[in-house]
Amino acid sequence: MLCVDAGGGGGRIRRLHRVEGSPIKVIVRLRKVCRASHFSAAGLARGRAHQDRVHRAREADAANSEPERRPKIGGQSNRRGPNCASNALRTLSTKVSYASTLTRLVCEQFDLTYTVRTARPGNFQSRAMASIGELRMKHSTRSMIGMTFFLAVAPLTSWAAPLSSGCGAVGLSSGTYTMQHGGITRTFRVHVPTGYDKNTPARLVTIFHGWGGNENEFLSNKTVTSLANSRGYILVAPRGLGSGSPDSRNNSWSFSGSTTGLDGDGVNSAVPGDTTAICNASITPDYSYPSCASVKKNTCSWTQCQADDVAFVVALVDLVESKLCVDANNVFATGGSNGGMFTWELGQNPQSATTFRAIAPLIGLPHRGYLRAQGKVVGMPALVVTGTTDNVVPPGAWDNPSYTTTSNGNDRYFYTGATAITRSWAQAQGCNVSGNAVSFDDGSSKTDCRTYCSADAGWPRVLDCRAKMGHSYSLSWSWKLILDFFDKHTG
Repeated sequence: MLCVDAGGGGGRIRRLHRVEGSPIKVIVRLRKVCRASHFSAAGLARGRAHQDRVHRAREADAANSEPERRPKIGGQSNRRGPNCASNALRTLSTKVSYASTLTRLVCEQFDLTYTVRTARPGNFQSRAMASIGELRMKHSTRSMIGMTFFLAVAPLTSWAAPLSSGCGAVGLSSGTYTMQHGGITRTFRVHVPTGYDKNTPARLVTIFHGWGGNENEFLSNKTVTSLANSRGYILVAPRGLGSGSPDSRNNSWSFSGSTTGLDGDGVNSAVPGDTTAICNASITPDYSYPSCASVKKNTCSWTQCQADDVAFVVALVDLVESKLCVDANNVFATGGSNGGMFTWELGQNPQSATTFRAIAPLIGLPHRGYLRAQGKVVGMPALVVTGTTDNVVPPGAWDNPSYTTTSNGNDRYFYTGATAITRSWAQAQGCNVSGNAVSFDDGSSKTDCRTYCSADAGWPRVLDCRAKMGHSYSLSWSWKLILDFFDKHTG
């Protein structure tokens, strides 16, 4: 159970994630936010008496002080005085019955991390007050924060799914829909699994088609929908932009480098004749879109510039969560080819990373030099599936971190290799990347899967799977692998 009360004009918290420690139940009430800065957990004490003292201090501050008043911003009074923190302060309470644990909770909308160390067992009964702590802020010369929480923490056997606002509502059914975003009509298709219960949160998978595809590319495949039915996944597949005015090109998804035509590492002195482009422009055809005329830096640009696809996807997930009962802690992303490249972007970009639990790009890799890991504090599991004979988006050789090059006709696009990107993600999640990737048995005869996170129990957080195939989705077996990965990393 996760309850969030963002009263007092503080805005809402989108998600909280348990990062480490035993499973816990959390109840959070955000009472007031006084601008932004950093704070830490301090003053951990025991007993109910401390809680009473904090309450009395807060009430005294509220009665005796007059906060500094500042001009209204966005229609709300912006109060920020020396007593802001104490006025907002409440108590941190924990109920524990297990060993001393370090639990980190991350409020991703505000980019803040709260750390609580629980008391040792044996000093208190399992349902008694175990420890009381205060949240105090670190002052800065320009801003300060006053936040108050009441956290009730108790052992659980699993992390319960939070209810989205669409729970209980008669929302979307399987079909194709449109929505307005940024002044543009966007199209998406929804598949609601058989047996869906409007009162029970279901996991959600967002799926992104390849270059020139549409919302039907995955959802018209019976393997995709039948496995979603049997495992209870809601599927949503949006359509990219490009086929209509002003571009009249292939539908596409834009990601780092694809609109500007610039790679992520500039000129590399170790590469003879290297440039800053994502392709060899001397022989690669010009696929650039009219909407990118003011954005592109060379003729390697090859996706649309009409809209911010990342912002659209975040809005789309919000919309689906408001119409269907979604487990907001378990929203996943996958896509094929250009859609797979965009899936990496969703995981890397801080604007969207907090929306997703895990990603699984299919025959899609970032352009050369874009080696960023997950764009959020908590880890994001990642599976990449590629083809060893793919000449469009080649994965490269095992344990070779070099970039790869398209050799399809006259196209010569440069991509980050599968080894380089999975090593980057594994290292960011604390895995040992000093040696070669270790084999992992995913249960399929089609794939050779390897990981740098071999110390993980069960399925590793970062997994590189390659099959003897070209630039093909091979959904007859790859879709099961993707859902297996999501199943194993459901939080």
